[in-house]
Amino acid sequence: MPSSSKATQTVNIVGAGVFGLSSALHLALDGFQVTLFDRNDLLATQYSSVINDGASCDMNKIVRTAYGGDTLIQSWANESLREWQKWDEERRKAGKEEPLLDLCGYARLDNAPQHRSYEAGHLAYCDANGTRHTQYDLTLDEDQRRAARDGWAAKMDAFTRPKGTIGVLDSTAGVVRAADACHYLARRLADELGVRFVTGETQGRFSHWLDGNSTSFVTADGRTHHADRVVMALGPWSAEHVPELRPNLEATAGSVMIFEIDAERTDLLARHDAAHMPILHIKPGHDIEVESDGGVYAFPHQGGLLKIGSRGVRYTNPSHDSLPYSRPITSVTSPSLAAVPRPAAIGVARFIANHFPHLVEPDESKGNALPIKLVRTRLCWYTDTYDKNFFICELPFRPGVVLCTGGSGHGFKFLPVLGQVTLDVIKGRQTALTDRFRWRTRPQQAREAVTAHSSLLYDHDLIAAANVPAERLFQAAVTPAETQARL
Repeated sequence: MPSSSKATQTVNIVGAGVFGLSSALHLALDGFQVTLFDRNDLLATQYSSVINDGASCDMNKIVRTAYGGDTLIQSWANESLREWQKWDEERRKAGKEEPLLDLCGYARLDNAPQHRSYEAGHLAYCDANGTRHTQYDLTLDEDQRRAARDGWAAKMDAFTRPKGTIGVLDSTAGVVRAADACHYLARRLADELGVRFVTGETQGRFSHWLDGNSTSFVTADGRTHHADRVVMALGPWSAEHVPELRPNLEATAGSVMIFEIDAERTDLLARHDAAHMPILHIKPGHDIEVESDGGVYAFPHQGGLLKIGSRGVRYTNPSHDSLPYSRPITSVTSPSLAAVPRPAAIGVARFIANHFPHLVEPDESKGNALPIKLVRTRLCWYTDTYDKNFFICELPFRPGVVLCTGGSGHGFKFLPVLGQVTLDVIKGRQTALTDRFRWRTRPQQAREAVTAHSSLLYDHDLIAAANVPAERLFQAAVTPAETQARL
């Protein structure tokens, strides 16, 4: 195999989502000749979530630097945030007025008697490094006064907080326009850095390895592709093509519901834009119990569309292989599945009623219609590792192949910097991050913990925007289970 120091070394990357795009960026900048493969025609469709089914193809994602007491990842997240801001500055100079990133703030709420370990660890980190002033504890009078002085008071009051709710408003976090960010980077790769895209259901789909040891593979159209190195960045489809991963990560589905605010309700459009509303997240983090009301989050609207998601229960779709794994099933692979499980839909409806009650107040002038309507539902498939750390490492059983996966619901924010770790692995450089993301095996107790936090997708009825009006959804959220079952 040619030395990785050669600028002409070739790399084929399978998967053009966040992990693949970022890897392509850093490899191309270092002089590698890069080709990206993906079964979706992502450039032509501009990473639209309406057409594509990858987690990277989304309206928006959270960008945060809060990582509890994990100082390594917190520092990396801060580095990535600075790169996002550089990207927006470059775009502004190029005449692109709308930024990708909006630091609108991120409110994390809970009904626990005190902050859980994640939030307590983050506040302790901020105390230690002199950034506590960027965090506003919603229950402290001192922080309320400071928020008023700093211009954040309105966002602390942008949502209803039921009695007993605690939380923190993080002013260093915000929202990034996900599909736009991916398309921006993909166009930069193709137009400026010479990265070749091979996309489409046959020519872009990985089929199998040519043999047991090489870095050559065959796509669904029967063509063989050779390169010095291969990066496997397949997201939730990773376990399908790298069976050795199956004990170590799992594809799990989060539920996403898109509501449209009545265009004539300019008061609500203003109230829910990024200038007036932060991201709102109920019981975030990885130490929550399994419940449909936990892990629900809402973004400021984007073009009148309000995205609300639920990750409190992580749904799986087990295969029936000899070595089972959770296989993603989406509205692209199964067009009839533009739906979410009923418990998640009820949890989202209850979240809206509790925290945005003005959105469920009937409008008498419009026949008591609600000011929002449910326009789209989808499953967003994540790649959850047992310890929430990524896998960016050389496969120990296939030299020359680098694994780059395991976003665990928090990978998107690292789009500008993640590929540097891929480059370090290929060049044989050891860093704290290559050590963190090395190949590893899940302990048995971790397997049991993940299983306890999953719920089989086929055990639940599915609710789709096409057949459930918002009025029925919100009615079911406050009625007994037998009424909910009639949705």
